[in-house]
Amino acid sequence: MNPDEREWQAQEAATDFVRSGTALHDLDPASASYVALVRALREPIEVQLPADFARRVALRADAEASARAVESRLEQRLLWILGVLFGIAALAAAVIYGGNWLQPSIDLTRQLIKPSLLLSLAGCLAVSAFSQQLPRATRRDA
Repeated sequence: MNPDEREWQAQEAATDFVRSGTALHDLDPASASYVALVRALREPIEVQLPADFARRVALRADAEASARAVESRLEQRLLWILGVLFGIAALAAAVIYGGNWLQPSIDLTRQLIKPSLLLSLAGCLAVSAFSQQLPRATRRDA
């Protein structure tokens, strides 16, 4: 019999002893060492919750939900303002550049199509993706 099997048998003997209430001298020393643990596990935990615990939890949950709603409204307003500012910036670009307002973007795109820049961009993206995967792999191995 391996040690784990002996431990399991001792724990089971202690559990049977506590259930049946037989004399403690009938147990071997290994089983007797588990009797106090089995008795402690069979007793309900004495929980001292305040009488208004449920009400306080409900109030806290309601306050957190209200705070999230306020944050959501703020974020919506900020996004709306950002959209308006983006529209104003697009209008300003159209006025400044006239009919050729899209030309600077087209010129920049032509510069990015060069093979050396595309390879550099791909290399940067690959290094970035690898560096994000590295901590996950080390956590998984640990």
